[in-house]
Amino acid sequence: MELAHNIDQKQETANPFDRVVPDWYSFGAFKFYPGTLELLKGNKKVSLKVQSAKVLNILLKQKGELVSRDEIIREIWSDRVVEFDLSLNACIRDIRTALEDDAHNQHFIETLAKRGYRFSPKVNIAEKHNGVRAKHSALKYVALVLVVMAGLAAAGYLGIQNEPARTAFQNPATPEQTEASRTLVLQGVSAIYDGEVPKPQEAISYFQEALDIDPYYIEAHLMLARTVFSRGRVDQMPLAEASLEKILELTPGNLEALALLGSIKWAVDYNWDGAREDFEKTIAIDPNYNRAYVFLAGYYSVMGDFNQSLGHIDLALSRDTVRLSGNGNVGWFYYLAGRHDEALRFCDETRAINPEGQGTRRCYLNNLMVLGETEPAAGYALAYMKTKGITPEEITQLESAGDHAVLDYFTMFEAGAKVPGNNRADSTFLFKAIAQTRLGDKAGAIETLNKAYETRNYFLPYIRVIPDLAPLHGEEDFQKLLSSMNFPDTSPLNS
Repeated sequence: MELAHNIDQKQETANPFDRVVPDWYSFGAFKFYPGTLELLKGNKKVSLKVQSAKVLNILLKQKGELVSRDEIIREIWSDRVVEFDLSLNACIRDIRTALEDDAHNQHFIETLAKRGYRFSPKVNIAEKHNGVRAKHSALKYVALVLVVMAGLAAAGYLGIQNEPARTAFQNPATPEQTEASRTLVLQGVSAIYDGEVPKPQEAISYFQEALDIDPYYIEAHLMLARTVFSRGRVDQMPLAEASLEKILELTPGNLEALALLGSIKWAVDYNWDGAREDFEKTIAIDPNYNRAYVFLAGYYSVMGDFNQSLGHIDLALSRDTVRLSGNGNVGWFYYLAGRHDEALRFCDETRAINPEGQGTRRCYLNNLMVLGETEPAAGYALAYMKTKGITPEEITQLESAGDHAVLDYFTMFEAGAKVPGNNRADSTFLFKAIAQTRLGDKAGAIETLNKAYETRNYFLPYIRVIPDLAPLHGEEDFQKLLSSMNFPDTSPLNS
């Protein structure tokens, strides 16, 4: 193994994570400071949960080398069962979001199927002062960092989203049961994340088997609920609800369990009051739980109360500006409110944070097309299609054909998109239906929306307020679809 510094080989063999602690690592536009577990992009601090920062630290230490999932888990969670919010898969997703990475276009973190992860070898290490040899064991080092982090977080320096203390819970399972359940959970996670094609039903079977061994294993309950909600069948949703209720029984006030229950009520049951109450409960427990504000913004949007919607987005922004701005969420909520000029102004601001962000680019495009701004819309349509795989030859032909030709091609491109059938959180169907509506294919658009209803896609409720779908509002089948979703008033908005 090639080392960044001259380290005694015996020490390296004994513990691959006992290394010289550098002042910082730099990669792309980012710097990571292992001493405080801070991540910066340029001069801006990027929000990253403590546990995720520790995983990133391990990957950076082993840059260019495979680090197995088991190695990371033993290093960070060796002394206890993995809590749901500290799970490795969640940490990897958190890191990728922070680094603007993508599981399908891996710039920094490479997933090696069935084995683990590898960070890009193109990482610089700096020691401005005297490099400090990590003489303590890795666990002692982590303990020291946690003490430092606790003080910084208490001072509000890092902007970390802390969750409230939960009721202490002691799992009655034996160590052997715990280890057997942990192994099955890891196999389930691998079935979802480590292959080219996710295998949710295989993963669900692993999580159920883990719970047969240890019914109190919170991580298994949460992974089962997450997987059923995001990729499972609609008839499996009671499994998710049962696991979430069990989590709340064992650890009352568990934020993710509450948020997931609210999400099921939103996307599957169309129980609007129940969803709102669950999201509000999470805020009552922890006013810094950003996602709940975004969920409530969605609720108020589809109810037509856009002032409340944007008010909740402002609250979310005040707690996590970089991440929320980087993925364009605020611009989308202004778009839903029909305030397109404000949406575009916000998108302009987000480019300073994340110039290549797909959410921002797509938000620009939809707002410009609603406003009829053909020339800039064509530019964003070309940029977006480049990320979707159209050939350089097609790009050249379109650039010479003119703005209207670009937008016509883009609309046909979107109308012909293949909608993933096993991902409840995929919004492809919305853009497909919008494109079909623009082409005058109202029946095709409604068929696309009805298929999303059958699978209970998370984004389907927004069809009530999406400006581009206004031509469907007079259609009887569209009205039937809205009625089936239990809106208190089935009148479409933004007509």
